[in-house]
Amino acid sequence: MPAFSQSPACQLVAVADAGIDLVNFEEIRNQGIATYRSLEEMLEKEQLDAVYIATLPSTHCSIALTSFEAGLHVVCEKPMATTAEEAQEMNLAAETAGLLLLVMFENRFKQHYLTLREWITSGAIGQVEAIHLQTFGRHPSAQPRRKNLLDAAGCLDCGIHQLDLVRFWLNGGEWHDIHARGAWFGEDVINPPHIAMTARVDGRVLVSFEDSFSYGAGLRSAPWNFARDSLTIVGSEGVIADGLLGGTLTYELLSDERRESVPVLRSSHSEEIACVLNEFAFAVRYPLQAPHVSLAWGEDGLAAQIVTDEVNRQCRETRSDANGALRPETFVASLPRV
Repeated sequence: MPAFSQSPACQLVAVADAGIDLVNFEEIRNQGIATYRSLEEMLEKEQLDAVYIATLPSTHCSIALTSFEAGLHVVCEKPMATTAEEAQEMNLAAETAGLLLLVMFENRFKQHYLTLREWITSGAIGQVEAIHLQTFGRHPSAQPRRKNLLDAAGCLDCGIHQLDLVRFWLNGGEWHDIHARGAWFGEDVINPPHIAMTARVDGRVLVSFEDSFSYGAGLRSAPWNFARDSLTIVGSEGVIADGLLGGTLTYELLSDERRESVPVLRSSHSEEIACVLNEFAFAVRYPLQAPHVSLAWGEDGLAAQIVTDEVNRQCRETRSDANGALRPETFVASLPRV
């Protein structure tokens, strides 16, 4: 709702949720927004242009298919689905209906990430050879949301943003040669709170990624900013890396020809989501115009889902107990390889 309030191009007119509590419904109605206990009732009674899916990932596919059948465009929160097969089904349904399917990878609209993309696509560091990312922290063990996230998609529920950014910076590409291992810290969750993975994009760019909720594994309370992230992008003619300049976190470009920096400005998800909504509305209204380069479509969501599925599958199948022995009793049915 804060994001919609900041978007002049989109209006939130109705909300459907079978599980939302009555107090929140009352707050929503007080702002002139209609509320419904089922998606079907909302679609029947409201004149809509699009549906924004912000439910649990396990329901994304069914809601999207119902929305496409009703002739509506779809904006879907990440992760796009729970399996790559579901994501592909959503893409095919959108294509068949001639409707837009957008995935909410709003980090693409952060100005520092846009600058990184411009540096890379302009050839400022030559041919990109390797990308290394780390994201540590967040989600203390006392939060019920922690278990929900880890059972659904592991720490990649959040880390999927970084996986998408890799392809965004490289202007697309397919994931290959994926290798991953995980750590559980004794937690009773399906997917790992910590993963270490390597892969290649289009068989050429080596990507290493450590994604983790580890800082919150043994802490029942921790500040939201209790985290550590890092990024290095190595090209044939230069490097982009995070650093401190004048006490402010920056990304810095260093090559023989150029030396530049861009500050990492703090912003809320609501601000970036509002930007996505504005550009999405433009794409709906002017279908013949080129959409904003930062918008992530269904194929981008599918690409992120494929690598997420494979990373979690490998981690689960190599999970070990405290003595280092494999724990077959903890294995979840393997997802089909894509």
